[in-house]
Amino acid sequence: MTAQNNTEELTLMSSERVARSLRRMAFEILEVLSTKERILLVGLNNRGFSIANNLAEILRSNSSYEVSVLQMKEDKFSDEHVTLSDDIIVVDDVIFSGGTMLRAINKIYEKSQPETIRIAALIDRGHRKFPLSAQFTGLHYPTKLREHVRVDVKNAQNITVILEHN
Repeated sequence: MTAQNNTEELTLMSSERVARSLRRMAFEILEVLSTKERILLVGLNNRGFSIANNLAEILRSNSSYEVSVLQMKEDKFSDEHVTLSDDIIVVDDVIFSGGTMLRAINKIYEKSQPETIRIAALIDRGHRKFPLSAQFTGLHYPTKLREHVRVDVKNAQNITVILEHN
């Protein structure tokens, strides 16, 4: 428990467990991909971008797919490298209400209209307000509304997931 704000913390995923989960997610992605040759991972904000880069590294080392990673910050991204032949996977660290993911997918579709868009999230907290679900998830962990899931990215190989109780 942190003294200054009475917040209890519980480690949901150690860096080793995150690494195993990302590896499993990457293999799940490979199992469902079309016969296209390109995969585009769109990482949302900084933590989603970090997760996307980790997934891309695993995908590249275990397949012959061309894997690209773009970052979307605050629903803005450069789409000049997006083609209709891409398999697009939107990646975030935590999916909760689905609002951020919905805005991101709308922005991608508005600019490029790809054939397929899928969702990957390291943590799925539940409590969706929008009809979205992550096809690739590291951990399903339904939380209480007053709880917060924090993904700490120290570097590419040191990512931990903390549950905070108030």
